[in-house]
Amino acid sequence: MGAARRPGRRVRAAAVFAVAGLLAAGCGGDDDDSDGAATDTPATENDGDTGVDLTMWTRSATQEQSEQLVDAYNESHENQVALTVIANDNYNQQVASAAGADELPDIFAADVVFVPNFMQQGLFLDITEPRKARRYLLTGGIEICGVCRHPLIGSNKWRRKLNERGERDPWPYYFCHPKVGGKACVGTKAEPLERHVRDELLARIDSDPEFVEQLTVDDHAAEREQVLRELTALDERRAELSRLWALGERSSEEWGAAREVLDEQQARLNIRLADLPAPAEHAVDLSALPAAWPNMTLDERRQALRFVRTRVTLYPSGTHGKALDRRVTVEFLVEDTAPAALVWRLPLNLPRREVLALPP
Repeated sequence: MGAARRPGRRVRAAAVFAVAGLLAAGCGGDDDDSDGAATDTPATENDGDTGVDLTMWTRSATQEQSEQLVDAYNESHENQVALTVIANDNYNQQVASAAGADELPDIFAADVVFVPNFMQQGLFLDITEPRKARRYLLTGGIEICGVCRHPLIGSNKWRRKLNERGERDPWPYYFCHPKVGGKACVGTKAEPLERHVRDELLARIDSDPEFVEQLTVDDHAAEREQVLRELTALDERRAELSRLWALGERSSEEWGAAREVLDEQQARLNIRLADLPAPAEHAVDLSALPAAWPNMTLDERRQALRFVRTRVTLYPSGTHGKALDRRVTVEFLVEDTAPAALVWRLPLNLPRREVLALPP
């Protein structure tokens, strides 16, 4: 997805960033801090969810997926996204026309092959700057509430005590927020919890050889091979379609209609393939993970947790005590937590999984 460059749109830039990251901010949860309590006001100045109406374009080939994403976002955010679906054959021309007239939407899907050209033309807005809030390791469904079972979100609380500069320091926090379906059941400091989960994972790798072996079992080989065969068949059909068009046996209109159908089928097959765990020969060498962890980025660490299908469950301090080892359970190889990410970015000193890039 691209965030279109439009003049005088600082508020929208922050809102676009919130959409792109599916960020949420709020307050709540049970407070387990014993020194320097925090207020219940989260860090909302940078979260971008300020009730802005946004526009978004996508191609007809990915209409179903885009509508699902937009509907899910609109249900849980003050910002609202209006989606426009454009026929595949007309899409790039319409983007170019809108760019020339300075009428691009706030967000638009783009084929990766066209991105360098779009960047050179200055069509994308750099949305890095608005994001000053801390990022969180266990969001995105890795950590859930032990009471209502909803995913936890991360945001800053702010300490009541002022620092030497007369300012309040942020307090990174995980909590169960009603805005995303929670009931304000639990909450805890982010940094101690993330260290606890890291220690649990690295200790499991060091102490349990069978844990690593289980990750090399490929239970999805037959399904993966079937999807790959269907993708190969689509490529053959596309080549035959091009040949018939070149011979004049198919009109441009017939070629365009058939290609749109093939693109939709390919998008669905690519999603099926991306949802399957990687085969054993492309699995991460977990024995290298403890040494690599300190130099890994947050995204790489999150991908590692997803690869081992991690589930972290946080329970209320009132019923389980304040100690993390009593409030938190860390499970691995959880069946219903298969990774959904389409691209895995792993550290260079670990064997890489295959990268699958989907069409926009």
